[in-house]
Amino acid sequence: MLDRNGVSRAIVTGTPPGHVRTLYNHAPVHIVPFLGAYRQPEEKETWHRDTTLPARIAAQLASGPWRGIGELHLFASERHSPVFRRLAKLAEQHDVPLLLHGDPAVIDSLYEHTPGVIVIWAHGGAYPWPPLIRDYLERYPGLYVDLSVREEPAVWDEIAAVAARLREIHAGRQPSEIDGLRPARELYRAFGMDFTRHRPSSEALLRRVLQGVAQGDHAAHAVPLGLEFGLIALSLAVAGAGIWLAGAIGVACGAGFYAIAAIGAVMSVLIVILLRAVERRARDPRWRRDR
Repeated sequence: MLDRNGVSRAIVTGTPPGHVRTLYNHAPVHIVPFLGAYRQPEEKETWHRDTTLPARIAAQLASGPWRGIGELHLFASERHSPVFRRLAKLAEQHDVPLLLHGDPAVIDSLYEHTPGVIVIWAHGGAYPWPPLIRDYLERYPGLYVDLSVREEPAVWDEIAAVAARLREIHAGRQPSEIDGLRPARELYRAFGMDFTRHRPSSEALLRRVLQGVAQGDHAAHAVPLGLEFGLIALSLAVAGAGIWLAGAIGVACGAGFYAIAAIGAVMSVLIVILLRAVERRARDPRWRRDR
């Protein structure tokens, strides 16, 4: 299959690593085997605390055909892990690359304690900005960067398809004529709230979807539409948190903790002001990268 598709070499890693060795035995000319650190998927989040891992990796490096170590996934908060440092030393000693998922802080920390290690930085740490990548390549001669960054086009395609269907279904209709929006409006009205001033989240999102047609090219609005989905989700989260916070302030007042209640009330107002500023800036086209 590899010959048929013109693939001369393939770096392969997997969980458990025995599968990679089996594949290598079948196609040693084509397969470049990397020694995976995980015996089961759950270890992706715990390997950096497994003090037995370095000895196990060392033994397999000594007896197998391995040409690299990884992949490893590490958050910045765990970058000082002794297990991680020991694996980096093993990679340096055996002169094999370390395939690593991590942000720039992980790379900086790695080269502080193991400056001679060769690293393949998977996906550029999800920070594929040319100035940053250039800076890191210049700083660390042993660093190689994989720039296969996933933008989840299928998600955007699905959002665009849903938006197009909604625009088709509700073309020419006012929000007051859309049955699906009435329950939220009635609920607002029951609580004495003016839904024309504070739109229900469902209505606010639908309005923005429908306005996309009037503003022109559908493709030009795919990313802003995604931004609107995110802002609505944030609004829902803040609304839920606000209910809990209001309850907590009420309990504090009832228990006589007036100072705590006052501090909570002030902080809630400041948070709302801050989030409102963030929302305005997010919707301002001058601050969007999708222009």
